[in-house]
Amino acid sequence: MTDMDAAQLLDRIRRARDWARRREQESITTYAPSDDSSESFAATLDGVIHRVVADVLDEILEPSSEERPTGRS
Repeated sequence: MTDMDAAQLLDRIRRARDWARRREQESITTYAPSDDSSESFAATLDGVIHRVVADVLDEILEPSSEERPTGRS
C-alpha cells in the first residue's frame, strides 16, 4: 500500500461510500419486492449489505453524537 495523506484517505472513503449507495440502489431496482424468487432474495440481501457498508463509511466520515451499544459488558 502506498503512503497517502488524510485528504486522499477521506476521498477514497467517500468514493467507496458512494459506490456502495449506487450498488444498494441497483439492488433495489433489480427485482420487485413482491417477487418471492431466490434472485429477489439475493438482490434484497445484496442491497442490505451495501446499505450497511455505506452507513459505516458515513459514520467514519461524520461520526454521530449518539452512542451505540457495543454488546460488551
